[in-house]
Amino acid sequence: MQQARAFALGGLRCLAGAPDNREVMWLDTRLRTAVVLGCRPVKNIIIDIRVNALGSLRALADSPGTKETMWRDGAVRQAIALGMEAAHPSEIAIRTQAVGAFRHLAAFAASRGVYVARRAPLGGIAESC
Repeated sequence: MQQARAFALGGLRCLAGAPDNREVMWLDTRLRTAVVLGCRPVKNIIIDIRVNALGSLRALADSPGTKETMWRDGAVRQAIALGMEAAHPSEIAIRTQAVGAFRHLAAFAASRGVYVARRAPLGGIAESC
């Protein structure tokens, strides 16, 4: 079952690699939920699930039409933050994908002056004046 999930998320990752697919994919609520949930660390989960889910987020975050809604989505930011915390040597691919997704979204936020305040919870957004 886990291997099938990893393959399915791998397929989504490949589809998200095509720029024309990104906005349509992001707007699909069920797809978005599956990708975000796949990013979360779960005991005994195979690494490919998280790698492919975060790789999908990374590709989706590279689209001008998705960056703002992704940045403002607390679940996405949390998924990326948890991926960036992956510290075990076997989890380097997880961390790499998470950092890549963060880089795309942080570049958008910096260009717009939108940020998440340090004192705010992951779901909290603050905008600069």
